[in-house]
Formats: sequence, structure tokens, C-alpha cells
Amino acid sequence: YGTLDELMEVLTLIRTRTMVPVPIVLMGVEYWTPFIEWLKSEVLTHNYIDADSLNLFVLTDDPKEAFEIAGE
Repeated sequence: YGTLDELMEVLTLIRTRTMVPVPIVLMGVEYWTPFIEWLKSEVLTHNYIDADSLNLFVLTDDPKEAFEIAGE
């Protein structure tokens, strides 16, 4: 639960402008896809978040891409 808790906390802090935006990279497409699909099908559909919230993170399996994003 720790990873999900920390992810949601950082996303919330960024969306509420309590924290300066930082690059968020979710490594593991197979692992994270069901969670992201749930965010889209349930959380977004019920207007608990807006579509821009889904642009706060990047999903990848490519360590090079993750490094480039995190280094921005």
C-alpha cells in the first residue's frame, strides 16, 4: 500500500498546488495499467479527478525514457 499511498499523496499535493510539480514516472506498464484503467473508468468518469490529472505521470517500461523524464 505504501507505493500507492505515496503516489496518491504526491499527485494530490501537486494538484492542490501545495507542492511544486515533479516528474512522476511509473515503471512497469503491465503492473500499472490496471490501476490507470481504473482511474479512467471509475475516478475520472465520476468526476473525482479531471483529465489533466492523468497527465501528471508517465507510464513506461523503458529505463532510458524514465531517466530522461526524471532528469528534466
